[in-house]
Amino acid sequence: MDHLFDVLMSAKGRLQTGAPPPALEGDAASLDEAMKEAKAEKAKLHERSITKAELLRAVVEDSSVQVLLQQSHALHLLLSPTSYQDVFYAMDTDESGTVNRQ
Repeated sequence: MDHLFDVLMSAKGRLQTGAPPPALEGDAASLDEAMKEAKAEKAKLHERSITKAELLRAVVEDSSVQVLLQQSHALHLLLSPTSYQDVFYAMDTDESGTVNRQ
């Protein structure tokens, strides 16, 4: 879950600044590069939570988030419009409308 949070925080930063998502080809080297980028960008961000709208935007617009979710047995449901809300609310354990690193 930490890796997903790092990638989502990276996507949030890119979406806020208008930077394009990294080009991913789905291989291990590309995913490692995305993880390094996510960690570097995470260090720059001060917010430690992601809203439902920010998560949805990242799922729809950021290819690195999509690749990561496709590879997760539990989290691939975030890619489905019919299950997104249920999965988000399951992740929102404090019912704040955000997902936080726990």
